[in-house]
Amino acid sequence: MDSKTFIHFAKKEGMITNEHEEAAATKLVEAMDVISNVLNGSTMNQKMFNHCVDRGLSHPTLKQNFNRFIFGYISYMASDEYKVDGRNESSKETAQKLVYSYEKVEGFPFFVSLPNV
Repeated sequence: MDSKTFIHFAKKEGMITNEHEEAAATKLVEAMDVISNVLNGSTMNQKMFNHCVDRGLSHPTLKQNFNRFIFGYISYMASDEYKVDGRNESSKETAQKLVYSYEKVEGFPFFVSLPNV
């Protein structure tokens, strides 16, 4: 992903309003490039990822924040804003089922269910 293109998009959408947010967005784009490369590698597996995250995020607050980002992305995938084609249609349907099932059982929105730390 091109950092300049994303920064332009994020500013246009009101996600970036100051220099600190722009710097954070630049770091996020760099991190996404690394994650993309790892996910495209044939040696990546779920068990390795799970243990790496568990050990890499040594503080419980970091793990909770990571989960909040994961759950937020699942909520985004379930939304109308997330665009699909034949390759990711199943992922969107699964995300919608997760969000619907959670909200039906718990009685409140999926993403806001994690307490703020």
